[in-house]
Amino acid sequence: MTPGEERGCNTHLSRDFSSGTCTGVEGIVLETDDQATVFISAPGSRLFTWILVLVSRGVDHRVVETRGLRRIEIARADLDSALEEIIAFEEENRGLDHAQGVGVGAPSLFLPIAALFFVPMALLMAESFRDKALALGMGSSTLIAQGQWWRCVTALFLHSDPAHLASNMIAGTGLVWLLSREEGAGLSWFVAVTSGGLGNLLNSMVTPEGYRFLGFSTAVMGVAGAVSTLRLSRPGRKTRWWVGVGAGMALLAFTGAGTGGRVDVTGHLMGFLAGMAVGPVVIRFKGLVSGRRLLYDRILACMAVILPVIAWAAVLSR
Repeated sequence: MTPGEERGCNTHLSRDFSSGTCTGVEGIVLETDDQATVFISAPGSRLFTWILVLVSRGVDHRVVETRGLRRIEIARADLDSALEEIIAFEEENRGLDHAQGVGVGAPSLFLPIAALFFVPMALLMAESFRDKALALGMGSSTLIAQGQWWRCVTALFLHSDPAHLASNMIAGTGLVWLLSREEGAGLSWFVAVTSGGLGNLLNSMVTPEGYRFLGFSTAVMGVAGAVSTLRLSRPGRKTRWWVGVGAGMALLAFTGAGTGGRVDVTGHLMGFLAGMAVGPVVIRFKGLVSGRRLLYDRILACMAVILPVIAWAAVLSR
């Protein structure tokens, strides 16, 4: 039996692609153009989650894009290993313990908060806003040192081009959703904003004078850092610590460029470290408010939205 057969797939996944789907994993689609290569596709955020799983487990693959559709390309010889890791991850994260407050609020709050983040990011790409927004909100080590603290947060909402924005939206959606399933949407977006802002602050402190940066990837890396500490934050959980580390590795390869075509490696690293610090604090505090976890998640959701509003208000007040 192949790994696909053992877990309820309706085809011999490594040999038969007549149906093109696997019912054992929701959303997975398998396709092949020849006898040597297989393509795995799924909705964007779910695909990114699987990419980081494969990166973390060392399964050879590459990400290809055809007519705007991203897919995982994998050698047929490696297909069984890839499916084993994807299915194991899905099984570990299925049926999470919502009764204990894990993942509370994720379905109801995730998409509204995502819209409140990503819609303004898209609007700020408009030609009528872009130049002024960059001048007033772009991250700058010099200006942050002079007291313009809001740039640590406003820089998260600015991007160099549409491709930069799209890659961060895909990666951000996947990772924040992954954390939301376990800890709640409000907490996850709060971790994204605070670790992104803290990461940008640290980035401004360790980079040369005049260094500039922008993009939501620092926040995404913060969420990756928080995911990597989940086992430490709540001992006994099923989530593997290496998922967050793999997320960071996958993000560096997957999201593309920062300012002027450069990947802001220092910013990514600072965001990841900030997430490792912020994540355990807010997650452990949730354990102290047993019985009020839904309220706690909603409060953090409000704070996640209010912090950027305060930062942009500081910009407009100048």
